[in-house]
Amino acid sequence: MLSKILFFAVLVTSAKASHQICRFISGITEHCVVVADTWNFALPQICIQDSVASRILRDDTIIALPGNSPLACTEACGSMGFTLAGVEFGSECHCGIQIDGAVNPAQPSDCNMPCTGDSSATCGGAGFIEVFQGPDPPLARQLPPGWDVFFDVPCAQDSEDRMFTDTFIAGPLLASDDTPAVCVAFCAQKGFTLAGVEGGDECYCGSEFRAPPVPLDGEQCNLPCQGAIGVTCGGNFAIQLYKLD
Repeated sequence: MLSKILFFAVLVTSAKASHQICRFISGITEHCVVVADTWNFALPQICIQDSVASRILRDDTIIALPGNSPLACTEACGSMGFTLAGVEFGSECHCGIQIDGAVNPAQPSDCNMPCTGDSSATCGGAGFIEVFQGPDPPLARQLPPGWDVFFDVPCAQDSEDRMFTDTFIAGPLLASDDTPAVCVAFCAQKGFTLAGVEGGDECYCGSEFRAPPVPLDGEQCNLPCQGAIGVTCGGNFAIQLYKLD
């Protein structure tokens, strides 16, 4: 799977919490790195083979950082809703949502390129990546108390008539910050018991369905949220549904 490249710089401040994680290599040499708080090694192996044609991270997205390091990369990926981060080629920060395909371990010495943002740390190598895992779910998916995914039909067909009889459209209020967490919290505050995200930047609230929801394949709810590109917010007339239990 090819990578998506975000052609903008993510500014990461040093005020965020961080911690050091360590792993022994061959039971003798200790390999330690500093990452964002609550992040850890994603795999038993420290160094993994990677390639442009077949990325190890699903939905691989490369983030342009002013200075790359395990800390800067995990902070950047986490802030956008991704649960995996990888450093490669010294300067590359990769974000993803899960490991994609077979893991081909490499020698730890293959991940030997100094990070552009911290020369005392390594950031993978040429075709070799170090992968870290963050907390799941990210904040962008954390719903208010009592709310949950509408498991009967998590991804449903929508239309211009909208699926809620009493549809309230958040519109531009949330467009640039839209995530499931933000939308559901907005609808809950308005007193609604149903919520849905659609089109990447749309949030709909309601209390009743106009008709029983028509299920769609989950792959049709695959557009990244404007507020957290590592999280999905429905698709083209495909709505991700949430309800108050």
